[in-house]
Amino acid sequence: MAEISKRMKLLLIIHVIIAIIYGFLYLVIPEIFSKLIDAPAFDPHVWRLWGGMLIVLAIFGVLMIKRAEWENIKLFWEFVIIWLIMVLIIDLVTLFAISRSATNISSQLVDIILVGVLIVVDIYFYMQEGQ
Repeated sequence: MAEISKRMKLLLIIHVIIAIIYGFLYLVIPEIFSKLIDAPAFDPHVWRLWGGMLIVLAIFGVLMIKRAEWENIKLFWEFVIIWLIMVLIIDLVTLFAISRSATNISSQLVDIILVGVLIVVDIYFYMQEGQ
């Protein structure tokens, strides 16, 4: 089986770091984070579930780095791309559907840009690794 490229490993490390940062914010300190971004609604249970899910994705990212063979991680990489597309769609819809403060809009735009960049880069690397 073909081992993934160093660029793909670096991208996986970036994914893991982002997931850990956001996972920590949502899982460990959701009350503080919700105030920082001036969230229009706050349900600590939902926020912690979201953070837990991000930590699980980070763990899977580490497993992908350890397995390092394209055939072993291809299906999960497809899952990540589809998951990010769904997150982007939800972010865009809620950006216009929910009344927000300027602080929250700017936070949401940062998320949208970050997720959009990850989608483009992930699809590019997926196509490169598949060849």
